[in-house]
Amino acid sequence: MTGFPRSHTLLFAAVFTLAACQAEDPTHRPGGTPSPQDDAAQKERELVKERARVEAEAARDVGAECDIDESCALYLRCIADACAVPPAVDGKEVPPGTPVAVIAAGKGEAQFYMETALDDAERRRGLMWRPRMSDTWGMIFVYPGDRPLSFWMKNTLIPLDMIFIDERGKVTGVVENAEPRTLDARADGPPARYVLELNAGLAARYGIAAGNHVTFVGLAPEHMPLP
Repeated sequence: MTGFPRSHTLLFAAVFTLAACQAEDPTHRPGGTPSPQDDAAQKERELVKERARVEAEAARDVGAECDIDESCALYLRCIADACAVPPAVDGKEVPPGTPVAVIAAGKGEAQFYMETALDDAERRRGLMWRPRMSDTWGMIFVYPGDRPLSFWMKNTLIPLDMIFIDERGKVTGVVENAEPRTLDARADGPPARYVLELNAGLAARYGIAAGNHVTFVGLAPEHMPLP
């Protein structure tokens, strides 16, 4: 019997080993189709790059004169007539008089400092383009009264939990882990007056759920829940 040259034998062995490894790899897809894990990793890499780009672009506008938030680039807010990084981004400082949400949740009381979105312009801007947010902060969207509310994540770069709250301070529903840069409408439960947006995972961490009661401290009287 005629044997194969040694070089051919090594080549066949290498091909066989590669095929065996691919067969054992649970993320391998025939034809090079990305696995769900690959898709998630790619989306996260894109988000990291976009957050860095946004942060660098916004830094050039810090200190510029302004009169409203919309005068400032991206996620910057107009604070004391100058464009500034919102305190919620890093959570290092808490300006005097910052409103607080106190939630009587399933795993104990949870407290969050709040940025406010009180009018149409502030609500449209919301948390768009934020590169990050401290776990000790959130943003409260306030409406004149209970109504059906729906939120999307266009131009939002961080995953969020959304806490829907009625005009008497009761949590009516929770949307967890809303995916960044998606256009799906997020709504949960009956009409609500408030939506508190937090970093994804905080609702589960504190056991925040429908039926919990929320107390607001420091909101103007006209924005407080009914007694």
